[in-house]
Amino acid sequence: MEGSVNGKARAILLGLALLWASMWILADASSGNWLLTDVCCECPLVVSSTLSLIPILVAALVYVVARLLKGRLGLADGLPALVVVAGLVLGWLLPSRPAAMFWLHRGEFLQLAEWAVDECDASWWEITRSPASLFDYTRIDCRSSGTVVIEFREGNFYLSQLVFISSDRPEDTPPCSYYLGHVDQKLEAQWYVCSIRWD
Repeated sequence: MEGSVNGKARAILLGLALLWASMWILADASSGNWLLTDVCCECPLVVSSTLSLIPILVAALVYVVARLLKGRLGLADGLPALVVVAGLVLGWLLPSRPAAMFWLHRGEFLQLAEWAVDECDASWWEITRSPASLFDYTRIDCRSSGTVVIEFREGNFYLSQLVFISSDRPEDTPPCSYYLGHVDQKLEAQWYVCSIRWD
């Protein structure tokens, strides 16, 4: 009798852990511009997966401790906790789409930035030169101070975007500056993934 109760509890907990891990990875993929690129779709997913993390992780750990104290801990009993931890790690390791595009086409992006810095003209606004065509919108800003900013954006203004800043100072451009946006990730010198704040 206890074995069947244990099996059902483990199955339910494993199902909940798999559901949570799927939501967490989907939320991370959405915030990285891979899926659900609308803020209205992404927000509930991020909030629900974040709020449910502690209860599902505590339940998985309590289950393991309870089985351990009874002296009946099996390998399968730790599976729900392992699924939760694996979901966390996979979600955190998933790069944003702008970062992945940069790493896949790094040489082209560096050439474009070098060309823009050398040839920058204040009359420029939008360009289609490769690899800019990988994004929906590319803007070069040639400032009188000599700073060149290139913003690569897909679709929605609030999505993460790839930004080149010749001065290597994120505050020199609104998407990366504290008052309008924030830096999600520094890829390397002068290259950032930035997001406009929703509020």
